[in-house]
Amino acid sequence: MDLEVLVVGQLHAVGCLLPELAFGVVSVRNVGDGASRPSVVTINCHKEGMRGGCAEIPARFAPNYTNPAYPNKLVVNVPALAPGHVYNHNLPFWGGLVWASGTYNFDFVADAGAAVAESNEANNTGTYVKVVP
Repeated sequence: MDLEVLVVGQLHAVGCLLPELAFGVVSVRNVGDGASRPSVVTINCHKEGMRGGCAEIPARFAPNYTNPAYPNKLVVNVPALAPGHVYNHNLPFWGGLVWASGTYNFDFVADAGAAVAESNEANNTGTYVKVVP
């Protein structure tokens, strides 16, 4: 089985677990021929040339989007998916984030915990660049 992670909107990456993010929707598609196990997508945001520097999610959302196993990363839990099925998750805080001027890199890892045995484990990552004037 293979998973494809998509984030609806501006972000795009290619692969079986294909991450992408924009408009605050994280989507994951099982493009394999078998059911997937529950998995995790991590998103590491940082200003270009720095560690960190991104907009902070409101504290009330932190318990649902953090995990000690993935420090300093946004975490989205993905349920088990039947072949061909898509899981869409809206980040409820996305529209309220305030971004300072600059270039931001979002590095995505689908199935970050390697819970899903895939035919191609090498394509579970992606990067999106957001430029704020």
